[in-house]
Amino acid sequence: MNPAEHRMTRRAMLAGTAALVGATTLMSTSPSRAQADNTFFKTFGGSVVPLPAGPRQTLSDGYIGALRIGPDGVPLTQLNGGWVIHPTILGNYLNSLLNSYETVSGGQPKNLARVVTTMEALLARAARRNGAVFLKYEFPWHAFNGDLPDPWYSSFGQSKFPQVAWRLWKITGERRWLQACRELVQAFYEGPVPGKTGLPWIAKVDPNHNLWLDEYPTPSGRESAVFNGHYYALHELSVYSQLSGDAQAQKLVSGAVQTLADYRNLCRHAGTFSHYFASTSANVPSYHYINTSCYLNVYNNTGWAPFATTVDQMISDWRFTEGKSAQLYLSGGYNHTIRKVTGSAGANAGSATTWKPGSNMVVASGARTQYVAFNGVWSRMDSGPRKGYWLLESIYGYPEGFDTDRCEYRFPRVLYFEKGKVTTFIADSRGHMTNPRVTTFNARSSAHTSLRAKVNGRQYAKLTDGSFAGRWAPLGGTVHF
Repeated sequence: MNPAEHRMTRRAMLAGTAALVGATTLMSTSPSRAQADNTFFKTFGGSVVPLPAGPRQTLSDGYIGALRIGPDGVPLTQLNGGWVIHPTILGNYLNSLLNSYETVSGGQPKNLARVVTTMEALLARAARRNGAVFLKYEFPWHAFNGDLPDPWYSSFGQSKFPQVAWRLWKITGERRWLQACRELVQAFYEGPVPGKTGLPWIAKVDPNHNLWLDEYPTPSGRESAVFNGHYYALHELSVYSQLSGDAQAQKLVSGAVQTLADYRNLCRHAGTFSHYFASTSANVPSYHYINTSCYLNVYNNTGWAPFATTVDQMISDWRFTEGKSAQLYLSGGYNHTIRKVTGSAGANAGSATTWKPGSNMVVASGARTQYVAFNGVWSRMDSGPRKGYWLLESIYGYPEGFDTDRCEYRFPRVLYFEKGKVTTFIADSRGHMTNPRVTTFNARSSAHTSLRAKVNGRQYAKLTDGSFAGRWAPLGGTVHF
């Protein structure tokens, strides 16, 4: 570990400690001002640290991918039979070009020129208001909360562009890009104005003084309050604020984290999949994984324990891990519940039957889901004697490995052992538990964990302390967070 890595690790740990003891700060109590001006909102009491960056992809100089260059130099995205300006796609694309430019020795002049040309065109086409710039989605769109006209605006895409402008300023030294940073960030402080429709806006302070980075803001001023879109905008702004030290962006990040803290029990829908909006108007099963991931990420941004508790609850409510390639292990000599499913959401499911394999076996699986129509988590068998059937997961039939419902914790969590006997295990490379060890606790005790997952068909936590380090403890009544 080099000194820079050591400083970052220490900073992350200190941030987590601050988050655990920090208190919420209410910056204003004026609801009328909050509705028209996004300056006053609640902020998070602790520090917020961006997630570690992943590996950078190197692109060829002049890379365009599936995009097409438009008449004014803006790369266009194919959508619904046409070619459109899509800021979400462009934000990712331009940052990828800059990643590659900064990675390749000697730079990439074509990629840099494309970033400059695209930014110039987008800023020229943008809507402006009170010193703020709003990038346009130049196509109509239908969102869960209604139709959005051409153009519309979104924090989801706009949050990616302060990074682009800042990086251009660092590369070129041209102060126009520093000015663009200010204007792009200022847009998050210009909320909708009561009684005025059609104004561009991308963020809003609600009557509870919570800041929403809004994914689908309507011309009428009604926010969509989409949980995952709010988090992804928060993430992009946190990366920018760390790069730039921009206090205005840092304040937005802090406010956005506090919103997730205050609304975490509304995102969660006990006993089933979570809410898409901060309301009960739209619940989409496929977004439960995304919502749970967002709350896991914000725990890893802050170290604030209640965020991790929300993740625990959401995992118990509905399956976390979606279907992907895996190996299913089935114990021979046990009855397994299986069924055919031909329709979405289990609408055309056949009756459940039992199947008892004569011996242990491993079969391929490429799908895992949960249905509203019937209980349990199901994995599809894509090989073996019951190919095409769905298996009800149990401790006798389950995906092998450590990827199911996997949660890695940047800030280790405390795991409690109640009085009594606890059996811990060593897991082999396939996730099968071996070497059981029984420990008797005469009083409540604790240890730390940096990983939990569904292994061997049940939830476990991997311990990191002392003689328990590397062993897995089953979560339940005796062992719990």
